[in-house]
Amino acid sequence: MLIDQENIEQSDLRQMPGQHEADDELQTTPASEYSHSIRQRQSEVDGNFSRIMTVLNRKRAQVICQRRIYHLLR
Repeated sequence: MLIDQENIEQSDLRQMPGQHEADDELQTTPASEYSHSIRQRQSEVDGNFSRIMTVLNRKRAQVICQRRIYHLLR
């Protein structure tokens, strides 16, 4: 069974539906919008990390205090 090479090449050139529009959108969106979006997301992540560390440090301090009180009362 022989495969028609020309048909394969033509099918490789066809794009998926909607692909052309997505490519156009990527080319027309300014890089500054992407960098702003990335900076905004990084700021959100940093804020979340900061809140998590604050809670963990608070819990750690509570455990330390509880251990000290336990040892004092023994």
